[in-house]
Parts: sequence; C-alpha cells; structure tokens
Amino acid sequence: MRTPKILALLLTLSLVTTPHIAVAQTFDQSIEQGTAAMEAEKYSEAETAWRQAIKLDPKYLPAYIGLGTALEQQNRYTEAIAVYRQALKIDPKYAPAYFYLGIALYNTEEYKQAETAYNQSLQLGYKYAQVYNRLGDALYAQEQLEKAIAAYRQAIKIDSKYAPAYVGLGNALDDLKRSDEALAAYRQAIKIDPEYAYAYYHFGIALSNAEKYNEAEDAYRQAIKLGYEYAPVYNQLGKVLYYQDKLEDAETAYNQAIKLDSKYAPAYVGLGNIEYDQNKLDSAIANYRQAIKLDNKYSLAYYFLGLALHQQDKMSEAIANYRQAIQLGLKYASVYTALGLALHQQGNLAEAIKNYQQALAIDPNYEKAQSALKEAQQQLSSN
Repeated sequence: MRTPKILALLLTLSLVTTPHIAVAQTFDQSIEQGTAAMEAEKYSEAETAWRQAIKLDPKYLPAYIGLGTALEQQNRYTEAIAVYRQALKIDPKYAPAYFYLGIALYNTEEYKQAETAYNQSLQLGYKYAQVYNRLGDALYAQEQLEKAIAAYRQAIKIDSKYAPAYVGLGNALDDLKRSDEALAAYRQAIKIDPEYAYAYYHFGIALSNAEKYNEAEDAYRQAIKLGYEYAPVYNQLGKVLYYQDKLEDAETAYNQAIKLDSKYAPAYVGLGNIEYDQNKLDSAIANYRQAIKLDNKYSLAYYFLGLALHQQDKMSEAIANYRQAIQLGLKYASVYTALGLALHQQGNLAEAIKNYQQALAIDPNYEKAQSALKEAQQQLSSN
C-alpha cells in the first residue's frame, strides 16, 4: 500500500509553509527522507526518519502523522494510535491527527471509536472525500448501513471520481438487497478506474448475490488478472463455478485458495460440497471437519457436516451438528427441516414436528417442511 495521497499532500505543503532556522537542513532532510521512504514502501526507514524529525522539532505535527502511518504499514497499530494521540496533546484541534487516528482504530476493529475520530476531523474542517469514505467504512462495519450510504454519497459529492466511495456504497446497498443500485455503483467505480481490482472483487460478490454467476465469474477472474490474488477471491470464484456445475474448475479454484492460505476454512467447505455432490462422503466429511478445526464457530460447516453424516445414517452425530449450526446462528428453514428429518428417522416425532414448525415459522412456503410436518403429524395421530 502506497502513502495515502492526503498524507503526501500534507507533508509536501508542510515543507513549503513551515520555517525552520537553526536545524533547517537536518530537519528538512529528515522530512524528505521520511516522505521518500514512504513512497518507496520502506517503512522501517521512514519510521527512523520521522523519529529524527520529531526529535529535532517535537512540535512539528505532520511528522507525527508520517511516523504513525509508517508504524501502521508495519501493523504496529497500538504504537500508531499512541503517536496520533501525542500529536493531539500538542494541538487538540489538529484535524489530520483525528483522521489518521480513525484509520488506526478501524484497523484494530475499534469501529465506534474510529467513527468518533473521523467525525472530529470533519468538525474541525477536514472535509475530504477520503474522510467521508472512511467514516462510511466505520459505519458499515457497525452495520449502520443507511448512515454509511449517506457518508459514501457525501464523499462522492465532494469528489465524483473517488472510486473507493462507489465500492463502499455498493457494498452497503447490496447488503440492503438493493441489487440494481449496488451493481451501478460498482460499475461506476470500474469506469473511473478500470484497473481497480478490489472493485471487480466486490462487483463479483454482488453479481453472485443476484445469481448472475457467469458475470460474477468474469469479475473475479478480472480481479485476479489485476493482481488481487487472495484466498477469498479464489474461494468466491470456486463458489460461482460450483453454482454453474463447473465442478473441476471449482475444485481448482478452492485448491488455489488453500494454497494461498491453508487456514482459510470456507475453501475446505467448498471442496467438501463438491465431494458431497459426487457421493464421496468420507472425503467431504474430512473437509468439513477440517473447516471446523480451523474455525469452530463456522456454522455452515456444521450444517454441511450434518448433511453428510445424515447420508451415512449417522443420525445422532448429524443431529448434534445441526443443533450446533443453529446454536451458532444458522437459523434457516432448511437447517430446522434437516434436524427434523433426522429426529423423525430416529422416531422422535414430537421433536421432529417442533423443528418442522420452526422451519415454517421462518419460511411458511418451504415445501419440504410442509410435507414432512404433515407426514409426522399423521404418524403421531395413528400411534
């Protein structure tokens, strides 16, 4: 990740506008070295230069921003937060420090605090598209989708060519099931920056959610072509290939995800689903168990493991996994129906009926639950 444009501008302006007398040459060299090292992504060298600048002039606030950013790029977020707060002790009205503090807090998943920091920078007049975009991200992370949309739209109002705001807007709209608007936002981001790999990735997710699997496949492949080669991208590609019954290609994509990140649990579930469809139940079960080993709160893995065990007539184990999936929040009609069917096969009609009824409370039109409930009630009445 390169130095944020807003930071580069801040540091460039500071060199022009701030006079230094006794230590001018050494100080200016430190600033120039820090800026150059940031641009070259040599963050340890940048850190050294910024620390030297602060030593020479402890009240020179842009150097604290440079130091904090260099620390963040080394994943030293707690230290960065302390640096930004030190800048704010020197000048509580220094708006850039609140902005960069917000970024560091966001990266430590302190989303509410990040929101507060961004708002403070805005109140102090730091009204740039990047700030509103980051505010949108913090609100989105807290699932405040309408507020996030408002922030992203404000970023776009300030800079209509700021592509990241369109991606954020698309993400929030897609979560609200406003598919057409979301797709339009992603397309605008790509129009602004045709090489914006991150936009293609999220465009693919929205297309997949809209069941436009062939188009989603194209979007994921474009993201990969542009260098966005991460396990989640290949996993999403595997999913849309699977939905198109391109099982061999899907398997290749899932394996590539695992090659990139051997601890990425969703890819093992994807492989397990392919094997389940091919009736390779032992292999499927092994992959589902591996996913759970990597993430013991992965509700979907428990559900699919339950289905595979169910197919092997291992009802007690299947029931245990269905219950675990539900306990972890996977409360869908299909899960309650599967649990009901397993209980039904064990002869536990009363419990089976309760689960069928729960499935129908979630989805009154779920035919599988309707027919199973009718059969169970008939059996119970005849006993």
